[in-house]
Amino acid sequence: MAESEIITLVDFLAAVWQLITQVLRLNPKAFEVILVAPNGGQLALSILIIAGLSYTLGQSVVLFANRVNRSHFIFSLVVSALTLAISVGFWAFSIWFLAETLFGVCQSFVAVMTAVAISFAPYLFGLFILLPYLGHIIFYILRIWVFLAVVIGVGVTFQIGFIEALVCSTLGWIILELLTRIPIFRIKSLDSWLWRVTTGTDHQLQTDEIVNLYVDEEQSSALREDEE
Repeated sequence: MAESEIITLVDFLAAVWQLITQVLRLNPKAFEVILVAPNGGQLALSILIIAGLSYTLGQSVVLFANRVNRSHFIFSLVVSALTLAISVGFWAFSIWFLAETLFGVCQSFVAVMTAVAISFAPYLFGLFILLPYLGHIIFYILRIWVFLAVVIGVGVTFQIGFIEALVCSTLGWIILELLTRIPIFRIKSLDSWLWRVTTGTDHQLQTDEIVNLYVDEEQSSALREDEE
């Protein structure tokens, strides 16, 4: 690799890191910069990939806990990453559509997608989702963090007020949740089928269940040793 290429790569990584730190601080300037940067799309994609990788690895503890084999493990990670990317794209599309429909403001979908993508920078801490018991709390903290970043990003992208940005972001989020979380819209059998296909196992054990089973086994073993 030529020295000029190394310098360029270092500069790019430095720019990515600087953007990440500013998004984590919920600084509107981060969105202003990336929207006018000539390589804004590449920066946003890099941030989303890094954050998504950490988030996906954070969820992988469930795969380890269920003793998924290597091929199914890799396949599951790929599916999880694709699911996150689709969710980001759908949320961005919903915001783009709602902003134009409700408030008559226009912006390119690419710009909206870029702003939403870098808003997922807090998922850099997604690796900590693997922590037993605390994982769920960290998961919701990260989601709230991302949501606040999206609201700020939408406001900067469309040049609208906080209330308008909050309305677009919230309604877009609700639509996404309706399609992915609420049982009325979510087909449980489809979830079970997808789990079986990606992992090769029938029943999904959560991290807390694995910890509880381990503790029960250790207590039972200790009791048997005392009886002997």
